[in-house]
Amino acid sequence: MKGESSNIFNWLGMKQEEEALSLSTHHIMSVLLCAKTFQEAINAFSKGEKKQKEEALLKVRKYEQEADKLRVDLVKRISEGVVAPVDREELLKFVLTADRVADWINGAARLLCFLEKPFPNGIMKNIKESVKNIVMAVENLKDCVDALIAGKNKEAIELSIKVHEIESAEDDRKQDSLGKILASDLPTPQLLVSYNLIEYLEGITDKIEDASDSIKVIAVKSR
Repeated sequence: MKGESSNIFNWLGMKQEEEALSLSTHHIMSVLLCAKTFQEAINAFSKGEKKQKEEALLKVRKYEQEADKLRVDLVKRISEGVVAPVDREELLKFVLTADRVADWINGAARLLCFLEKPFPNGIMKNIKESVKNIVMAVENLKDCVDALIAGKNKEAIELSIKVHEIESAEDDRKQDSLGKILASDLPTPQLLVSYNLIEYLEGITDKIEDASDSIKVIAVKSR
């Protein structure tokens, strides 16, 4: 009878599955570090600390590249048949989507490079809250993976629901942030970059939700 003990190990090979799972855990950690260093950059930007912002943005790029290398290795292992064909598609989807989270964070970091002066308080507060939620959502995503590996499928599903709640909240925040930006007297170049930054932040939470949905599907199938 399948239960909580029926976990990811049931559809991975013996020694190979340990390597694949280890890589997956490292991959998610790289994505999380990417999110956390982006938060450092945003916090430095809000204080007008240009040097600290630039240093944090360099780290964002470093962790994004690290995640990309791990993604390549993971895709290779999964495609070579480590995972049963029935589960391969969903796991591949998860790995690729999780990697896009890092890509989008790096894209937001690139936009931040063009901004020098902090936003008016209302806009800055929203952006900092959005980035805080991005970090929280990636942490939940990592916990989803850890729960799945441990065979705690019900917990993995519950954590994926929390990610959905964060994404829904960010949909509303995006609308509020865009309204504040369009109502501001920001110079046109800064307004355009800011507008795109807000779009990126909400897009990141969309990608995190997509990744958590894949984990949820795997967890349901493994019960």
